[in-house]
This record gives sequence, structure tokens and C-alpha cells, in this order.
Amino acid sequence: MWPWILGAFIVLALLGVGCVAFFVNAATKPVDASNDFLALAQADNGAAAYDALAPLCQTNNRPAFEALINDLNVTGYDLNGVAINNSSGAGTAAVVTGTITLDGAAQSAQLDLQEIDGTWRVCMFILGQTVYNGS
Repeated sequence: MWPWILGAFIVLALLGVGCVAFFVNAATKPVDASNDFLALAQADNGAAAYDALAPLCQTNNRPAFEALINDLNVTGYDLNGVAINNSSGAGTAAVVTGTITLDGAAQSAQLDLQEIDGTWRVCMFILGQTVYNGS
């Protein structure tokens, strides 16, 4: 009887480890996409940042968006929070939070993302006092 109990315990433990690994991997993808987006902002690459947006969140005024990104003066960032919502009507969404350093001052950062065909894309953001809501 003990071998069956021990075997069942091992199977449950392995399932638990697998579930944890799955959720950790799922949570890192929106953070990675946010880091990539902020790296473009830090490099003053507004054109590439615009292309990285979710298509539904791209404005009709690309030059204004590029100027917004290029004028941020991002000197650093640290994203450390993520919440994933699988129940939104538009598909899977995530909110990534942390801090961003703009002009040498640490401020709050929030990036809202959508998962599109398995790829996470920024849709809206609040970076310090700068707000972009996709319009």
C-alpha cells in the first residue's frame, strides 16, 4: 500500500511543479514584451515603438506618437508586477507595472497589453505623467 501512496504523492508533486512552471512562463511573456517596448523608448526609437503597438491601439497620428516616445527621455525602468486577465472579451490581456526613470526621476509605470496570435503587444500605457490610451 505504501508504494501506491508514495507513487501518488510523486505524481501530484510533479504535476504541481509543472503547473507552477507553466504559470511563471506565462507571466514572464507580457513583462518581456513591456521591457522590449521600453527599450525602444529608451533608445528614442518612436518608429519601432509604434510598430510594436497592438494594431487596434495604433493611432492615425503616427508622427505624434513617435514624438511622444522620443521626448520621454527614459533613462531606466524596472517592471516587477504583472496581472493577466483571460476573461476579457477582446482576448487575453495583461497589466504590467513597475517604475520608470524619466529625466532622472523615478516614477510609476503601467503598460496594458493584449495577446494577439500568441504575441504580447502594448496597447496603452501610463509612464509617469505621460498617458497613451490608443487614441
